[in-house]
Amino acid sequence: MRESSYIVRSEVKVIAQRKQYLHQLISKKNNGRVKIITGIRRCGKSFLLFKIGGLKVLVQQGY
Repeated sequence: MRESSYIVRSEVKVIAQRKQYLHQLISKKNNGRVKIITGIRRCGKSFLLFKIGGLKVLVQQGY
């Protein structure tokens, strides 16, 4: 009987500190202008919105 070997992948979740971006978004939150957050896939765009509470509001409104 042949013994199989398995490769176990350990996923390490790293949360980058985005204090500068958060500060900029929060300080300009109520100035009447639209903010557009762009970036490559999985770079933290939704994370920033969750942190400032914007995405929570959109989800509650059904967007």
